[in-house]
Amino acid sequence: MTNEPPIPERPPGAAVDALLVRLRNELHGAISGRIGWLVLAALVLLGWLFLIADRWMEPSANVRLAVEMTLLALGLGWLVAVAAPRLTRLITDREVVTLLHRKHPREADLIATALDVRRHERHHSVLCESTIQDADAAARTLGDVTLVSPPASSAVTWFAIAGAVIALLIAVARPDMATSFVQRVALSEATWPRRVELIAEGFSHDKPTGEWTKVVARDEPAEFEVIAKVDGADAPPETLWARGGRRGGRQTLTTLTRVGAPVRDRTIQQRYRRRVERVDSDVALTIRGGDGRLRVRLVAADRPQLTNLTVRLEPPAYLDAPPTSSQATTLRPLPEGGVATINAGASKRLASVQATCRGADNQTPQELTAQLDDDGERVSIATPPLGQSLAVSIVATAADGLVSEPIELPIEVAKDSSPSVILTLDGVGRAVTRDARLPVRVRLEDDHGVADVRLELRRDEATTAVPVEPPTVLPRTVRGEADLLSLRSADPAQRLVLQPGDRVGLVATATDRYDLAERPRSESRSIEIEVVTPAELLARLSDAQRDLRASLEALRTDVERLEYEVDLESRRRAEPEEAVAEEASDLRRWSAERLLDVRKVSDGIADAATRADGLRRQVVNNRLEQPDLIDRLQRRVVQPLRAIEDRHLRAAADAIRSSPDADSLAAALAGVQTAKGELERVLSSLDTQQTYNEVVSMLRGLIREQQRVNEKTARQESDSARSLFD
Repeated sequence: MTNEPPIPERPPGAAVDALLVRLRNELHGAISGRIGWLVLAALVLLGWLFLIADRWMEPSANVRLAVEMTLLALGLGWLVAVAAPRLTRLITDREVVTLLHRKHPREADLIATALDVRRHERHHSVLCESTIQDADAAARTLGDVTLVSPPASSAVTWFAIAGAVIALLIAVARPDMATSFVQRVALSEATWPRRVELIAEGFSHDKPTGEWTKVVARDEPAEFEVIAKVDGADAPPETLWARGGRRGGRQTLTTLTRVGAPVRDRTIQQRYRRRVERVDSDVALTIRGGDGRLRVRLVAADRPQLTNLTVRLEPPAYLDAPPTSSQATTLRPLPEGGVATINAGASKRLASVQATCRGADNQTPQELTAQLDDDGERVSIATPPLGQSLAVSIVATAADGLVSEPIELPIEVAKDSSPSVILTLDGVGRAVTRDARLPVRVRLEDDHGVADVRLELRRDEATTAVPVEPPTVLPRTVRGEADLLSLRSADPAQRLVLQPGDRVGLVATATDRYDLAERPRSESRSIEIEVVTPAELLARLSDAQRDLRASLEALRTDVERLEYEVDLESRRRAEPEEAVAEEASDLRRWSAERLLDVRKVSDGIADAATRADGLRRQVVNNRLEQPDLIDRLQRRVVQPLRAIEDRHLRAAADAIRSSPDADSLAAALAGVQTAKGELERVLSSLDTQQTYNEVVSMLRGLIREQQRVNEKTARQESDSARSLFD
């Protein structure tokens, strides 16, 4: 016999309780299993959906984060609202018996009766005990009965298993794809490995949106290129498709044009081009080709513009002037040697400015330095010292990459010209005595002034200079004088000794204030001066007096003709009115003709007075000892001629210009006759002077001849005396 302890007898209903506990645990396990497989299936399903969607659309990290947070929130909500109550719910005996009734109704009824009897009967009667025993027997009969099918037999389970197995196989076969998937789930910026890699040339990546963006000019055509890169053993796609359009506009599907042949290296690269005719707002496109995908956006923006262009001039030092500024639209020629600085504002922030200049003499572009301020909204461009006219080209690049339209700014340079010097003798002729004064007039013209002016007397290789005070304002005529008598007694460096028969050139020169280059002095035309004796000069002046007399005689004829016309008209006016009525219509024409005659005579008289005064001044400036001649020319020629012009002829012209009645014609006739009488006296005075000059000239000639004889005799005597000692 064995000493095994006896198995204690179960209390009535123990088999039922054990069955109910086992079935209750089975139900809890089934619920937990189903929830687990549902979670796994959901994860597999969501993982595959995420894989497909992310591979197809490749959204940015922000979008992926939003999707993941949404799914996590939904999953946690389902676990809290659905799964947790199911897992923690208490399953009652009645619910277990109800589920058992579906498969074993008789046994379930016995167990349900036993549970009711045990719950409501306090004393175990025979009938109750029998019922409980029958229920225990039925419970023992059921044995390992199950209420639910195992979770592994459900479609959800097989779906989860199949999805997980396929994902595992793909991960083993394509570890690069599995790694990219894990990285992208972890919100990495890593891209999916693709057979075809699409590259948007000239675009920049926008991390928040995941798009490749390029800023293009608003309201202008835009063109971009996409490169499809594949391995050397593969082939690029035949076509790239672009879907999208403007915001709020109709979405279109177009193709990109294939450009040229593919470039083969270790990889194969094929270019594709797309043109948008007018970009007035942003254009978003999704480009696909093979398994490659690319999202691009053309961002419409205004081109930068340079505004308020001004040019600041730093004048060259020789101008001694302050800096000036002017608008580029009203820019005047700038002086040579100055430095111009171009200042401008910008319509938007600039990244860089490129400026070049081309000269009128050199068309090769030269780079200029452009300075941007810290805000990138102001630019200044300095030119080199201006030596020639320039064409400045300015191109601005904005911070967004857009380039402005080229601005061509012409800068005209006013070359500093050499002074213009015009020399005229004033009061002296080209024949002078060795003691003469040479008064001159020097007409000076220059754009920026002269530094100094001087008269130069040049004989052979020697030059004697006489300074002249330069003017401060040009153009201007200045007076100067070279005194031959003073120069003869000057210091040795400036001494000039002239003898009769010598010739010397008289030139006026000026130096420009322009100091940027070595330039020769500007010169006037040379005036050749001949040195003569006083007697010879008097003879020449006598010839000039004869010419003057001939001119005055011609003027006297004109005055006599004018006297005749006025006298004739005066006589006709004295006739009865009826006799001259028919000629009244010619009155205006007659007055006009006589005024022309008066003006002609007046101009001739004025010219004769000037010539006579010139003769007088030549006598004075040549230091000829002829006081009577000077006095006669002044009092009996120059002054009467000017009186004829200023008083008598002017009075006659005023009388003719008024209504030519008898009184006016009488006044005009009196003026003309007075002028005629004065002119006669001038002519008689010239006759006296001519006779006097001829006598003087003859005497001077005899004296000169005698001097030559004396000099020759002295030389012969000197030679004879020297020969005594030989």
